Amino acid sequence: MTTLEKIADLTWFDLINKLKRLFLQIDTESLDDAPEDGLQYTRQDGEWTEVVSGGGIEALTGDFVDNTDPLNPVLDRGYKVYSALVSQVGTAAPTAIVLENTIGAVNFTYEDVGVYRINSVGLFTEDKTFVFNQQTRVSDPLTALGIIVISDSVIEITSGNSAVSNDIMDKNSIEIRVYN
Repeated sequence: MTTLEKIADLTWFDLINKLKRLFLQIDTESLDDAPEDGLQYTRQDGEWTEVVSGGGIEALTGDFVDNTDPLNPVLDRGYKVYSALVSQVGTAAPTAIVLENTIGAVNFTYEDVGVYRINSVGLFTEDKTFVFNQQTRVSDPLTALGIIVISDSVIEITSGNSAVSNDIMDKNSIEIRVYN
């Protein structure tokens, strides 16, 4: 009786013992080893068959894919980003909780009341730098942040309501994108 016939013959009566005998038979039946020639094989219809495709890493292509290392392709979104939650108190430079930074080294400085700078060494490419900001914890709805790209090394932030003032930023989200 073949293994398939034994499986088809299973009934509730003495099921446990029948399953034990069936698994013992399957366990003791030997399969010949796959050929050892460096190719990948699978069993099909009781025979070894070479795997022609699949089972590997598919190549990624497109405008924003870096395949320098084909085993670890990197999806490039088309821009570098600096995302942070920025706060400022008194006459101190703003501080940042950095969420993501693929741009490079940046730092914050205090310039004057309500005027701060984000500094880099030539990382803010002209006509390719875009800045988003959002007030997240504001008690005065007239409070605003102004952000302007001054040069490839400086982005200026001004804060205030009817006039420039300190102590406005409290975990404000700022995202700088520099497009390729």
